[in-house]
Amino acid sequence: MPELDLAAVHLTIEGIRAKGGGVCTVTRGHLATLPRVKKALETKGIRLTPYFVETHFDETFSNFDADHLAKAIKEIESMGGSYYTVLNASPNGHPVSANWPGGEDFFGTPEQIKLQSIAGASIARNIAAKHQKTVVWCHDTFYIYTPIYGTFQDNDESIKWLRVVHSTTLKHDREPVDPDKIGAEYASFYWAKRFPNVRIGTISKFVSDHLVADYAADPATIIPTGNGVDPIDPKYRIRSQDECEAKIEEYNKKLRAEGKERYVIPKDKKILLQFGRPVPYKRLEVTFDAAKELGDDYQAVVVSLGAAPYLEEAADKIGKNCTVINAFDFDLCACIAQLERCVAVPILAKGEPFGLIPAEIRLLIRKTGGLLVVPEDGGGLREQVRPDIDGFVCTEASGRAVADVVRKIESLSPEQKAEIRYAGVSGVFEGGYTWAGRILETLSAVVPEVKAVAPEVLANISAEERAYIGG
Repeated sequence: MPELDLAAVHLTIEGIRAKGGGVCTVTRGHLATLPRVKKALETKGIRLTPYFVETHFDETFSNFDADHLAKAIKEIESMGGSYYTVLNASPNGHPVSANWPGGEDFFGTPEQIKLQSIAGASIARNIAAKHQKTVVWCHDTFYIYTPIYGTFQDNDESIKWLRVVHSTTLKHDREPVDPDKIGAEYASFYWAKRFPNVRIGTISKFVSDHLVADYAADPATIIPTGNGVDPIDPKYRIRSQDECEAKIEEYNKKLRAEGKERYVIPKDKKILLQFGRPVPYKRLEVTFDAAKELGDDYQAVVVSLGAAPYLEEAADKIGKNCTVINAFDFDLCACIAQLERCVAVPILAKGEPFGLIPAEIRLLIRKTGGLLVVPEDGGGLREQVRPDIDGFVCTEASGRAVADVVRKIESLSPEQKAEIRYAGVSGVFEGGYTWAGRILETLSAVVPEVKAVAPEVLANISAEERAYIGG
């Protein structure tokens, strides 16, 4: 018999049956890494069983992912866990439109979120009845009320409810914001003050400081629920230069076919790469300004995860040395980043809650490719960089400031660049930016038995992962 029978429950909007954004990345990151964590903890007498509870979207939803759904359920069940869905109250099983100004459509109405929160709390409590201890990740706005519904009646203190904050109204919604949503956020943070088995999970120090300053959250109730990367995921593999160039040519052909010859990536130019969602705070267009500052030897390439007319307008205003590609294709970004002629990868978002790209880039460019640049006001991005050691920091997100950093990178010797690459990979592991590190960090904050063994368990997993990637 194990010394501890522990359940890990994720309440999520996406990641199993639906693909999507940041919460999908978290869900899939945990699922991919949990088998390693489970195996390692079992050697220490802790049996970890994972469960995933997801909002139900039907097959007509544009982000429905049938292939991943089947694989994910098989993986969950192989670890002794189960997959559940909570009813989606919207018509036809699609996300309802938000009535929160500036909110994204898939957030749904407050009524929808209350229904999800109640259902999630009920499922989690039923799961907990089968285990000694249970940790429940309540991801973002979608399950904001779950810790309240899960504890206000007959509170079971063997269940640890984590209200995981990926974003907030005051930081990330556009004006005018909905006071009801702000009220719901305040309520969830107050609940952590009232119940010791309710904690606030944050994805960065930047978010933690924001909650304390702007929502009166108690620092003592905040624990880390950070995001990470899975080093052995094939998407982080080292590609040959020929493969990288072939991928670029594939997209050049598409650009020509679309009548966008002006965006074709030349083979004789140095590249600055930025990629991400086309939202204003990401400041993708600044890369164009940097290329303009640097001159005709450079090409700014922006891969936008979705159509963004404003980016094409910004590129066309400069008129040359700018590429805009609308594609949800990580392999394209990886190929460009790993090119020997890629000098820098500036990721210039303002006040990013966390941002996975720094860790992803460091794994991708561990042998060759563009070095990481983040802005001083980058929030969670800035936290991840030690200036001139494992990346670079520009004083502001302007073309001139980014160009200054690029010139600095160009002045480095191959040996100096290699040291920065090595430090970057080390930072991913030693900083706990792997999913194994993140999972164990969170569990350690609420389960003493895990805390006692986590350092040794993580060291063993990290050694295996680092040996696998050869970094």
